[in-house]
Amino acid sequence: MAAPAVSPVVSLRGITRRFGAVVANHDVSLELAAGEIHALVGENGAGKTTLMRVLYGLLAPDAGRIEVDGRPVRIHSPADAMKLGLGMVHQHFMLVGPLTVAENIALGREPHGALGAYRRAAAEREVAALAERHRLPVDPRARIETLPVGAQQRVEILKALHHGARVLILDEPTAVLTPQEVDELFQVLRALRDQGTTIVLITHKLAEVKALAERVTVMRAGRVVGGGAAASLTVERIAELMVGHAIAPLGAPASRAPGEVMLEVRGLTVRDDRGLEAVREVSLAVCAGEIVGIAGVAGNGQDELVECIAGLRPPAAGEITIAGRRGWSGRARFRDPGLRRAARAHRALGLAHIPSDRLRRGLVPEMTLAENLVLGLHREAALGAGPLLSRRRLADRALPLLAEYDVRPPEPAARVRQLSGGNQQKLIAARELSRQAPVVLAAHPTRGVDLGAIALIHRRLLTERAAGRAVLLMSSELSEIMALSDRVLVMYEGRLVYEARPADTDERALGLAMAGRVAEVSDARAAAAAAPGAPPAGAWRRGLLTALGPFASVALALAVGALFILAIGERPGEIYALMLRESLGTGYGLGQTLFRATPLVFTGLAVALGFRAGLFNIGAEGQLTLGGFAAAMTGAALAGWPAVVLLPLCLLAAAAAGGLWGAIPGALKARFGAHEVINTIMLNFIAFALVSWLGRFVFQPATVRTATVGAGAELPRLESVWGALHGAPANAALPLALLAAAATGVLLFRTRRGYELRAVGLNAPAAEYGGVSIGGAQTLAMALSGAAAGLGGVNFVLGYKHFFEQGFAGGAGFIGIAVALLGRNHPAGVVVAALFFGALAYGGLVINARVPKELVEILQALVILIAICVQQAIERRVRRLP
Repeated sequence: MAAPAVSPVVSLRGITRRFGAVVANHDVSLELAAGEIHALVGENGAGKTTLMRVLYGLLAPDAGRIEVDGRPVRIHSPADAMKLGLGMVHQHFMLVGPLTVAENIALGREPHGALGAYRRAAAEREVAALAERHRLPVDPRARIETLPVGAQQRVEILKALHHGARVLILDEPTAVLTPQEVDELFQVLRALRDQGTTIVLITHKLAEVKALAERVTVMRAGRVVGGGAAASLTVERIAELMVGHAIAPLGAPASRAPGEVMLEVRGLTVRDDRGLEAVREVSLAVCAGEIVGIAGVAGNGQDELVECIAGLRPPAAGEITIAGRRGWSGRARFRDPGLRRAARAHRALGLAHIPSDRLRRGLVPEMTLAENLVLGLHREAALGAGPLLSRRRLADRALPLLAEYDVRPPEPAARVRQLSGGNQQKLIAARELSRQAPVVLAAHPTRGVDLGAIALIHRRLLTERAAGRAVLLMSSELSEIMALSDRVLVMYEGRLVYEARPADTDERALGLAMAGRVAEVSDARAAAAAAPGAPPAGAWRRGLLTALGPFASVALALAVGALFILAIGERPGEIYALMLRESLGTGYGLGQTLFRATPLVFTGLAVALGFRAGLFNIGAEGQLTLGGFAAAMTGAALAGWPAVVLLPLCLLAAAAAGGLWGAIPGALKARFGAHEVINTIMLNFIAFALVSWLGRFVFQPATVRTATVGAGAELPRLESVWGALHGAPANAALPLALLAAAATGVLLFRTRRGYELRAVGLNAPAAEYGGVSIGGAQTLAMALSGAAAGLGGVNFVLGYKHFFEQGFAGGAGFIGIAVALLGRNHPAGVVVAALFFGALAYGGLVINARVPKELVEILQALVILIAICVQQAIERRVRRLP
C-alpha cells in the first residue's frame, strides 16, 4: 500500500486483538496522515471497528504498539485517547437525550467556578463559538432528544472537536442520514480535512469512499489485504478485495405484471412503547410477484409498522389482511378464534418475517443452527413423532438449507452465537424464505452484513418475487430500495407521504420525502415545530402534570384509603382531620412528625442519589443501622471529649460507616457488574447480623443497647429554639437533614461531579464516551448514598435516646424508597415527601383508638403503594405527551 504523502500523525504497528479463540485483528499495521480522509473498509467481522476501538482505548491490544506523532503511547481508556487528540463518533450516537447540546459537548470537560460549580452559560458560549468556527450550526440550549438525526451527528462531531480531536474516527456515519444530510456531512468533513483534521471513515458504502476519501485500507478476516490511493481503485476492485472474489452485478429484475393483493393494510394506527402514535392511518397493498419498498429515516414509524404486521405489536385502529384472510385489527384481535397468539397467527395466515434485530427477534443464540431453522415451524409433523422432535430430522432439514444459503460453518449442531453477523442473517433468510409463504416481510434484511451476504439475500428476495410472492421490504439503504423494489413508499412521522416507481424517481427526491419536504405532508405538529419560537405541543401540560403529579397521587391514595375507613364504620373526613390536626396542628404533634420525617430525608436522599446515577440502593436500612452504631460507639468511647470535637467526630463516623457500606455494592458493580439490588439486600442482612455480633462485646449487660454517649455528642432538642415543641423528640438532626438536602442539590445540579453522575444515570455509554469513568461514578454514587443513609442514624442515637438500640431504624431505609420516588428524586421533593410520610406515621398512632392498629398499618402501606403507583402512571403520561 502506498505510503502517506506526509508524516503519519498516528501509526498502528502489528496490532493483534483476540476474543478467546477468535483473532479479530492479526498483525495489523496502519498509518494515518495529517489532513486526510482515510476510508477503512471490509466485510462485516473484518476487524475494522475492533481496530479503531483499540486506537480509541475501548479495547486493549494483545500485541503491537501505537504511535502518536512518532512517539509510542499506551491508551487505556477514551480519556487517554482524548488527551492525545483522538476522537470517535460511534454509529449509535453516545448522547444523553434529556441534556442540552452544550451539556453533552462539555461532558467530561465542564467549565467550573468556585467549589466546582458548573458554569452553564460559559459552556453554552464555548459551544456556540466552536460551532461557528467549524461551520456546524447547532443551538447550544436545545435538548438532544428534540433534534433530528443529522443535527445529533453534528453534536457528536463537535463533542470530539471540543475535546481537542486531531484525528476523528467515524463509524458508519451515514447509516441513518437522508441523502441531503449526507451531502451536508461530506461538506463538514472536507472542511475539517482542510483545517488539518485527520478523518477515518469506517463504511461499507463504496460509492461514498470514492466520493470522499483520499486513501483506502481494505481489511478481510482481521488482516489488511490491500488499499492505496482512492483515485487508483475502482469500486469493483475494492469490493473484490473485501470479499476475496469478484461479485457479479445484481442485474435489473424482470418486469412483470403483479398478481392479486396478498398483503393489505387499511387505516392502521400503531402506538410505540411510550403510548404515542408511531403509525398514523397507514394503508398499503402488496401484490403477488411484487416487491414494495418502504424508505424513511429511522424513528418515523417503520419499526412499529413492521412489528404490527408481524403480529408483535397490537394496532390501535385499522386492520391487516394476509393472503385474503383478516388478521389483527384494532376492533377485534383475531377473526379466527383458533388463532390465539398474534405472531403465530400471522405465520399461520401465510407470513414469513425477517426481523430487523436478528438476535433479539430472529434467533436463539444458545441453540443450534438446526434448532433455529425450525423456530416457529417446530410443530410440523415431519420433524418428529407426537410431542418429540427428532434430531436426525432436524439435521436432515438443516443441511441442504445451510448449503443453499452458504451459511458458514454448515454444521447443524453448531451454536448460533458462534456465527458471524452475516451468517446469522443468512440463517434467518434460509428459515423464512424456505417456508414459501405467500407474503414475505423483510425488515432491514442486510443490515450489518458483508457484500457477499448482501448479494445472496438480494438474489433470494428477487427469487421470491419471481415465484409470485408478495414482498414488503423495509430498509434504510436507499440503494437497496431502488435496486429491488417495484414501487417505493416513503414514511415520515408515521405516515406514508410519497409513492413512486424507481424508474420515475431518484435518491435525492426520496431524500426530500424522507425529510418531510413533499407537498403531501401537511402534519400540523410538524408545522408547529417548524415555527420559530413556538413551544412544543403539550409543553404546558407536561409542566403542569410534573408539578402537580406528586400531590395528585397522594390525594388519590388517600381516597382509596378512605374506602377502608368506611368499611369499619368510621368517617374518613373525621379520621383524616384528626390525623392532620394531631400531626401538624399542634406543637407537640409537629415535633413528633418532624422527628419521624428526619431519618426519611436522609434515606430518601440516599435512594435519590443512587437513582440519579442509574443505581437502585435498597440497602439504606443497613447503612442507617451501621451509621447509628458507629456514631454511638464513637460518642461512648470518647465520652469525655468536648462537644466541639466529639459531635463532628460522631457525625463523621456515621457518614463513614454508611458510606463504606454503600461503596461495597458500588465497587462490586463497577468491578464485576454484580447487580446492586441483590448486593444491597444481602448487605442489609449482613449489617444487622454484624451489629448483633459486635453487640455481644459492647452492649450493656442483659440489654440490646450500647452505653450512653457523652454529653458532648448529644444533639440538642428543637424545643430549646421553639418552645411550642415542648416534649417532642425533634432535634438538631432535622436542620442537618435540610443541610444535606441542600448539599445534595448543589452536588447534583451545580457541580461537575454531579453532572457526570446524572449523565451516567441517563446514558452510561455516552458518559463513558465523554471520558467519564463509569465504575468510578457508580462507586462514588453508592458511597455518597450510603453516607447520607448513615447520617440518618444520628436522629435516634444522638438526638433522642443517646444510645444505639437494635431495631431502632423502624423501616426508615425501605420507606426512603417511597420518599425518593414520590419526591421525583429531587432533594426538595424528598424533603416534602419525607414530611408527608412522617405525618402519616405519627397520625397513624393518634387514630389507634378509633381504628385498629393492623388496619392503620394496612392503610399506611396502601397509601405508600398507591402513591408510588399513581406517581409512576403520571410520569408515563407525561412521557406520552407530544
